[in-house]
Amino acid sequence: MSNNKKIIFDARHISNEFSGLGRYSMHLLEGLFEHSNQLSSLVIFVESSICLTNSLYQRLNLLVRDCNIAVVVPIAVKVFSIQHYFNMRGQLKNYPKHEYFYPHFDVPFGIKNHTQFVIHDLFPLIIKGYIVKNVLLKKMIFYLLCFHSLTSKGKQCVAISKSTRSDIKQYFPLVSEHKVRTVHSSGCLYYDKEQVVPDGIDGRYLFYIGDRRPHKNLKKMIDIFCLLKVKYHYRGRFIIAGSTKNFDVDIDAYVADKPDVELVGPISDEQLLSYYCGMESLLFLSKYEGFGLPVLEAATLNKKIITSNISSLPEVTPNSGLLLDSNACLESLTKKISVYLDSKQEIDNESFLSGFSWRRTALKIFIDKQV
Repeated sequence: MSNNKKIIFDARHISNEFSGLGRYSMHLLEGLFEHSNQLSSLVIFVESSICLTNSLYQRLNLLVRDCNIAVVVPIAVKVFSIQHYFNMRGQLKNYPKHEYFYPHFDVPFGIKNHTQFVIHDLFPLIIKGYIVKNVLLKKMIFYLLCFHSLTSKGKQCVAISKSTRSDIKQYFPLVSEHKVRTVHSSGCLYYDKEQVVPDGIDGRYLFYIGDRRPHKNLKKMIDIFCLLKVKYHYRGRFIIAGSTKNFDVDIDAYVADKPDVELVGPISDEQLLSYYCGMESLLFLSKYEGFGLPVLEAATLNKKIITSNISSLPEVTPNSGLLLDSNACLESLTKKISVYLDSKQEIDNESFLSGFSWRRTALKIFIDKQV
């Protein structure tokens, strides 16, 4: 295979090292570096104001140090700024033969380079209550930016799941289906598989990680857990981690009289791994996901998974998981979950997980687009 490929990877999102976009960019870059022998040039844009102690930036510098075709180029243009949309063309004019990769939907205006960009989900258009202020204006801006990226000449869209690709087709019916292809992401949890995984949190528990937006269905999961305790005598806890911002339901108040529901708030990657390792099962009955990262990460650790049978979730759930209609009645869902939790099964997801790796994701995006 030719090694004449020249790529600009816009990694400015790593400035926010805890964001999903920052982590996606860094993991994908690491996958791309595994194919560096098939590139002749790799230019990586970062924000010039990036903090030198940023962990993602430090990882990037280690990668570049040992790769003679890669160079990091700091630029003053910040993502999500007016300058991002109008000034990036000037940044790219020195690289006319490079393919430009941007890991989000809002591609800068006026770019002449062949471009690939990523749509992770269409949350603002699909999920009621996802936007809480200036709803119509923000929806319109989101739609127009997506439409611009999807219809511009020389732009190719990567959807991170078949479900997201289907949503794009539904909401943007005039866009040629050849402009959008599916390339799955992979897990973002770091651990050395050659070493013993850390001990889990003590005791028996179900676990949820994520935010509290309405589509996450968190209140219903709490209700299911309470019914598990009362009717099916479940002797564990329900641990909820992630953002503490409330939306349609005040979760803090809702669980105040439920001592076996524990709200632990934001946690580090190391803590997350411990919670995953110790849990009896992931409980993740979301109504919509662009990908469903916690499900794939739980599968990586060969844990039980209770999740929904909609949007992208079946794509990232192995056969050992339990797929449910999250709109079904409380009694029906709780009974099925109780039976699943009591089941004895050997879980080995190795075959399933072979289809998910950042090396494979990078290969399909940048190198061999027919894989």
